[in-house]
Amino acid sequence: MALAKLIAAGLLKKALTEGDEEENEDITIPVSSSAIRSIGWRSDGVITVEFIRGGTYSYEGDRELFDAFAASSSKGTFFNQHFQVRR
Repeated sequence: MALAKLIAAGLLKKALTEGDEEENEDITIPVSSSAIRSIGWRSDGVITVEFIRGGTYSYEGDRELFDAFAASSSKGTFFNQHFQVRR
């Protein structure tokens, strides 16, 4: 099932933890965004963001924040609101 359909059906978390995978297993998923290629979550509390123009950055974050990021309609807006360092 496509990621967008899983999100719409509220099944994202189930799909990411389904099968033999543990709740604490690391996850990386491709996303639909003009700036972000993929997002990931590591069981040590780190969210990774890989950008289309290059670079992968790590931020502190729990699974709940990752799930919200994955389900957000605009990955760029979510990133700017929750991760981007303000200067």
